[in-house]
Order: sequence, then structure tokens, then C-alpha cells
Amino acid sequence: MLNRCLLSLAILLVAITAAAQQQSPMPELPADVPKDAEVRVLLMDKTPSGQDAIWQSADGAIHEFFQFNDRGRGPKIYTTYRLDANGLILSEESNGVDYMKSPVEEHFSLVDGKAAWKNQAEDEKQAGANGKFFIDLNGGPESGAILARALLNPKNNGTLPVLPPNLNFVHYGIVDTDGDALPDDYSMRWSTAGVTTGARMILVTPSGILKCTAATTASCS
Repeated sequence: MLNRCLLSLAILLVAITAAAQQQSPMPELPADVPKDAEVRVLLMDKTPSGQDAIWQSADGAIHEFFQFNDRGRGPKIYTTYRLDANGLILSEESNGVDYMKSPVEEHFSLVDGKAAWKNQAEDEKQAGANGKFFIDLNGGPESGAILARALLNPKNNGTLPVLPPNLNFVHYGIVDTDGDALPDDYSMRWSTAGVTTGARMILVTPSGILKCTAATTASCS
């Protein structure tokens, strides 16, 4: 995930069967999450602790519900993403509670090259924002998968300027962690003034489905 609030959290997201999910000491999924949603499980210290559910509506919007339980703390957030033809975010809406159970709302829109976003820390606008990728505060792990797919789109040349502008540029490098020579393992790196300041593993299938996000290559192996 590329959520700015969760970049430092050492977690692992993996696919899991419904039966295994029911046996795990995790919060229950809300009833409004569709039964056919793709559900990934969040592991903390190898213990199933939450879920990331993804589904798509008929209008093409991507919907996400993300939650985890860390000794009573942890977020419960719904996010809706709408993308352009190049896989960049045109609008994003998040609502729920953050890690400390405080209510949060986040809104982002890009219309005619003008971006506007508002969350618990920012209320900003920027012109000339076409071709830039919005890095949110409150979205779930799917935002990282969306970024991975956008970076893999040949039209974006493997690098993207991002919003907010103080985050500068995001770029990625490929790490083949399983020796299969398939382009499915990525180290998402972000930089300031051309200097890499952080990295996170994002594993996606060739079709762009998120398999895992974690702090290190070993955690995703």
C-alpha cells in the first residue's frame, strides 16, 4: 500500500479462503461487503488480524473496505476509486475511522487538469495536475496496487510525479523474489529530489492483481 499513514507499518497481505478466514481471530466483514468481493487477509506477526476487500461496480468504480484489529485499535475505512484510461486516479472518496478510531474523511478529484483534495491534514488545490498520481492518507492497500498498475502501463514510462507535490516523484524497480523470471514482483520506491527515501514490496500478478504488500522482500516470499 502507498497510504502515507501506513507506509511504516510492517504488514503482509495474502489471499485466503473463506474457511480459513472464519477460523481466524479477526473482525467480521460488514454485511454490505459483496459476497463475491476479493478478500485478502492482513497478517501482523504472522497472525491474521484484518481484511482488505475489493470489488468493482457496474460503472467501473473500484471499491475497497479495509480493517484490522491491533489490540482494539485499527482502521475501518471504505474507499471508492475512479480511474482514467492510463490507470491514474480521477477521484477518490474515503470514509471511516483511523487507527486510533477517530472519524476520517478524504476526498480527491481531478477535473480539467485541476486537482483538489481534503483530509484530516490537508485542504489543497493544484492546477496542472494531469498525469500525476494522488498518494492518499486514508485509502487501503489497493491504492498501492493501483499505483503498481499505473507504473507498469507503458504510457507512463515507469515513473510518475505525484500529489501532494512535496512527495516529488515515485518510481519502481523489479525484484524477482521467487526465481520464476515473471515480472510480478516489484519494489515500489519513492524519492525526494532524486534520492530514494523509502521502499515497499508490492507483488502483483501479470494482470495487475495485488498478491502481497509488505515492508521487505522476505515477508512476501
